[in-house]
Amino acid sequence: WKGAAVSSRFKCILSGWAGSDSVNREILSYASSQTGASSLNETFDSFATTGYWDCGLGQDGPTNVQLSVSDMIARCRSEDQLQNFRDRMLRDQMIAGEYGMPLSTYEAGPHIVESSAIHSGRTTNGYSEKLIQVNRHPDMKEVYKMYSDIALEIGISRWVHFTDQSRPSIYGSFGLQEFTGQYHPLPPKYDAVLESIQDISDGHTSMNGCLNRYTLFGIGIGMNSFVGPPYVILRDISGQVRNHFNPGQTLLLSWKSSVLNDASNDQKHFQATSVRLVRLRES
Repeated sequence: WKGAAVSSRFKCILSGWAGSDSVNREILSYASSQTGASSLNETFDSFATTGYWDCGLGQDGPTNVQLSVSDMIARCRSEDQLQNFRDRMLRDQMIAGEYGMPLSTYEAGPHIVESSAIHSGRTTNGYSEKLIQVNRHPDMKEVYKMYSDIALEIGISRWVHFTDQSRPSIYGSFGLQEFTGQYHPLPPKYDAVLESIQDISDGHTSMNGCLNRYTLFGIGIGMNSFVGPPYVILRDISGQVRNHFNPGQTLLLSWKSSVLNDASNDQKHFQATSVRLVRLRES
């Protein structure tokens, strides 16, 4: 596949174990001995561990359940927890660097779940419900960006969030969204990731220019297209959000150059003349 025209879209990683110095060195040493390459960079794009953080809430459920949701959010923001995450990622990065490899993540994001639920199915009464509230809390947007900004600041080459959609349960609240199409309002973690993409894109994304690239009807359009909510919202004249219009219908197209919530900076009426041929341009 490395000879394929789209090879830049494929990333070959060597995966390790976050925070385990001895395991990571053993993996890297073995891989180096087997590839015969002077640098592992000739075979792999990066060395990857996980970028999870739990704000110190994963253990000791019987004690932590006494905390309020606000207390838990405050712990996530605490410098101690932020520094713990920074130190762990820096340590993994240092070990990868000993073998000439950049560090990336193959899974990342908040791991705010009672660990015993995952490992043995044992839970503390009422604790999972509080942890779900923490993941849903509006302040989680800011908290998420605090941790992902650390990864960006220290030079983590790729941040791969786990996962896009999943329902919260005693086993965790890992999804950016709890269900497909959840965008009124945007879930806090999803909102954080969208803003982070825009922050680091430096203009190299179709998010701001999606209106002048793709035919909108109906709808899925092309590579790197961000057409559709929450980036672009289509409404009929009554104001109802719609994903499809028939020829001849009047529609209201609303968009923002930044991440779109319910409000909209710009809007314009268009006449739908064909479900296949209408091309909308930002003007």
